[in-house]
Amino acid sequence: NRHRKPGKTPLRRGAAKGEARGRPDGGECYHARIFWHFSHMTSLALFAFLVSLVATLLVRRLALRWHTPYAQDASQRLHVGYVPRLGGLGVFAGWACALAALPLLQRLGMAGNIDLARLALPWWAAALLPAFTGGVLEDLTQRLTVRWRLLLTLVSGLLAWALLGAQVPRLGFGWLDGYWSAAPWLGVALAVFAVTGLPHAFNLIDGVNGLAGTVALVVCLAFAHVAIQLGDRELASIAI
Repeated sequence: NRHRKPGKTPLRRGAAKGEARGRPDGGECYHARIFWHFSHMTSLALFAFLVSLVATLLVRRLALRWHTPYAQDASQRLHVGYVPRLGGLGVFAGWACALAALPLLQRLGMAGNIDLARLALPWWAAALLPAFTGGVLEDLTQRLTVRWRLLLTLVSGLLAWALLGAQVPRLGFGWLDGYWSAAPWLGVALAVFAVTGLPHAFNLIDGVNGLAGTVALVVCLAFAHVAIQLGDRELASIAI
């Protein structure tokens, strides 16, 4: 940069397509660029929060009447008092409604830097449906066996690969990536294994006074941060 001719400012990736309008340029600090991206997603996150809040309060009221409560001697029942198990419905409602409302938010001048075509929301919904359905049925009846829940999350993992191309093409180790790329099925298998197993890992900390929700929040924010660093605003909007 010291040898650059005066008046010559290198363009960021995407600037030639008009994507740099209103963004901090390359001379500004890294944190300012990250803040700019997050500020454009604030409306999306706020809308999701409000919908989730209302939906959770409604689901809680209905769940007190309809679904089976935790057994008093259940290993995961570490909280005090009666807490319904259908909180995931409210969270999913906020996520789905916020993403479905993206066209409206963009017409109002908010969340305008997210490409709806690349978002592929119907494919995300299709991939999530089996695992989400299994979780809701288990919360309602507490009779869905571990085998069926594992099978449903496996179906979600396979759909994530088939519809969204979910895979791990490299591991970041130079000595291993050559062998890894020579067998693409390894990256697919690892991605499907992760999608299949991680929901059950969260089940181990479910019901422990908000521990699962806090961990999920940290994970999603980390995903959003990394996605924004890599310029994938659509994945960041899914995570946030």
